[in-house]
Amino acid sequence: WNPITRRGATSEIATDVLLIQSTLGSNPGPLVKVPSFLFTCVPSFLLQNGFPYGAQGVVGFGHTPIALPTQLASHFGFPPKFALCLSPDPVNGVIFIGDGPYIMLPGINVSQNLLFSPSMVSPQGEYFIEVTSIKINGKAVPLNISFLSIHKSGNISSTRLGAGVPPIELVLCSPNVSWSIFGANSMVMARHGVLCLAFVDGGLNPSNDIVIGTHQFEDKLLQFDLAKSRLVSSQSPSSPTALVLPVTKHASTLQYLTKISQGTPLVSTNVVIDLEGQFLWISCNSGNVSSTHHYAHCNSTQCSLAHETQTCSHCLSKPGPPQCNNDDNTCLLLSENVFTGRVSSGDLSEDVIGIQSTDGLNPGPLAILPQFIFSCVPAFLSQGLASGATGIAGLGQAKIGLPLQLSTSFNFSKKFAMCLPPSTSSVGVIFFGDGPYVLLPNIDISKILIYTPLIINKHSHDHYIGVKSIRVNGNKIPIKTSLLLINSRGNGGTKISTVNPYTVLETSIYRSLAESFIKEALRGNATKVSSVAPFEVCFSTKSNEGNLLRPALPIIDLVLQTNKVFWRIFETNSMVPVNNDIACLAFMDGGYNPEASIVLDKLCLF
Repeated sequence: WNPITRRGATSEIATDVLLIQSTLGSNPGPLVKVPSFLFTCVPSFLLQNGFPYGAQGVVGFGHTPIALPTQLASHFGFPPKFALCLSPDPVNGVIFIGDGPYIMLPGINVSQNLLFSPSMVSPQGEYFIEVTSIKINGKAVPLNISFLSIHKSGNISSTRLGAGVPPIELVLCSPNVSWSIFGANSMVMARHGVLCLAFVDGGLNPSNDIVIGTHQFEDKLLQFDLAKSRLVSSQSPSSPTALVLPVTKHASTLQYLTKISQGTPLVSTNVVIDLEGQFLWISCNSGNVSSTHHYAHCNSTQCSLAHETQTCSHCLSKPGPPQCNNDDNTCLLLSENVFTGRVSSGDLSEDVIGIQSTDGLNPGPLAILPQFIFSCVPAFLSQGLASGATGIAGLGQAKIGLPLQLSTSFNFSKKFAMCLPPSTSSVGVIFFGDGPYVLLPNIDISKILIYTPLIINKHSHDHYIGVKSIRVNGNKIPIKTSLLLINSRGNGGTKISTVNPYTVLETSIYRSLAESFIKEALRGNATKVSSVAPFEVCFSTKSNEGNLLRPALPIIDLVLQTNKVFWRIFETNSMVPVNNDIACLAFMDGGYNPEASIVLDKLCLF
């Protein structure tokens, strides 16, 4: 019987040797042999039409004595059960025959997180589960319940397991047991950029009122327990409430790196973090080929989202509609390497990315975003980045920046938290979404945070805060107040950056801070030494003769919305060691009339 063309033919029963891979659940073992496996030999016409190229037959997993699972269980003496996880891609699916563990990427034992539901078997060996109701976004859909009942007769009318939207729930044996179908399984891409509900009308009076198709259980492990007559499924992960990225510091460039898994198959990519960057750009000449990569066309929704952040040339070859919709007309986006100042046009693209989910303390499963927007740039643009990095991850406020794309796609809070590592031997973290944010030694930092408004600069998507004044050892330093405000041209104010290695101050602010810092340091018996380029203000870090401790250097406070709310910068963040005996003030003179009067650097963000 060909289930695709629905043609049948008389066939001969035969036996032969069958070889199949053994496993312990995580790694493949040696091939094992079934010396007399029963199967049927069919005429070649039965294979015509409907099968993928190269297919030589059909393997049956029904509940019959000569089906593959039953024969293997009988021969090897393991439980008559099998588990399958269909892949939405051309690779990476799996069928386990026998007991768990079932280890799936990224190293998770799915058999420890299964949901159980009774199953029935028809006389033809088909599998059925009982669906008692259907919910969309938690609300029951009005149905004729008789259509969902299982009639214990030869003609079973029931539910058969066959070959950024509201979740659909199939409520099973009790209200607390349901099969949740999220967007990845409820929607199908009919053509590029168009998603359709992957449910079709089966007409009136069908032989089965609900037939669950393979698309609905792709990337979901289903175990068929033939001995206990039950279906066991991996619980569909709810949309993550938070994601996490690791952060490392590169020794020579002092740039901060993270890893993002991208493409099909997923490949880990090193990118540099840019708090001011407006989107993710990656060199697409690295040799990785993704089967799910698509270019965004001019005048597409993706192109409109991207160009809200900037004006750039697109539709260069054939300007104006309707030529703009041609397949060969890719939307272009200006991409900048902020470390070298070089700029290039990039092809606006979409692809799969995977980021670790988290509960704030422990890592969860990999969260997959199937249509992440980024820019594909020429290889030369990645020159000047840390060794091994092929792009820059922008954390700015644009709609195609990493934070807003993730929060919009997974529907969690539009916020992220960042803790940069102070050295190349430690690891920092970026959380996307709500807390808790648990850091070593097991402290939930989200419970001890101070809050200050982010200031909107209509000329920029960068992150600004409102610094009202600066104190050194509690003493307010003289500053021209207008410099701390953003003017009508978008200049002034205080910006937070991960690009500059050291905090940059407008000249008059720098002079006032340096003079006050030196005064307070000398008052505390610190020893000032000669300047060490590029720094002007330096002190000895040697302990005084006969003393185990040297004098502490002054504390700097950035006073925010009130005098009681301030960002305190201790010596570990205000000073940078230049050798074993000297440390210098890690604040630089940014000249007169800079874009921002204060640019807080990475050193202040640890």
